[in-house]
Amino acid sequence: MYPRHDGVIRPLLECGRQELRDELTARGQAFVEDATNEDVRVPRNRVRAELMPLLQARFNPAIVEVLAAEATLARESWDWMEQASDDWYRRVVAERQVDLGELAGAPPALRRLVLWRVLCDGAGGRPVTFSHVDDVLGLVEGERDGMLDLPGQRVERIGRMLVLKPGAGARRARTRQG
Repeated sequence: MYPRHDGVIRPLLECGRQELRDELTARGQAFVEDATNEDVRVPRNRVRAELMPLLQARFNPAIVEVLAAEATLARESWDWMEQASDDWYRRVVAERQVDLGELAGAPPALRRLVLWRVLCDGAGGRPVTFSHVDDVLGLVEGERDGMLDLPGQRVERIGRMLVLKPGAGARRARTRQG
């Protein structure tokens, strides 16, 4: 979660729950606990109520701070990757075609991100998963012509080009005969 995103500012995101409660109590300020936070059927709540105390007790009392620092690094890395992928996207993608010769020059993580962005652009709002991108990478790295039907599109390798066409999107891989 970003401290600032789409006009929403979360100024207390870095502040721990107990630290915030202690500060409010010291100032004589009331606070309200959202009753839905106690529902451990919600995975986020179950992690907070069951997994985090276990990790603190058995592995690292400062696990919350460690994970918060890791989340900051992950956000910064993602921001950098998105910026870098913009340049590669402009370089290798034109009219739903990907120049695989050019794309091969990108580091593996950027290749994956550029392909994910291309697939998302053509998916018509359908989710594009890690395995979809992995399937396309297999097609790309397989060095042979073939096609995949993915959400909302058909992905076809033709020589050094990856061509994306609108399609129904049943997920299966085929190779061309001939």
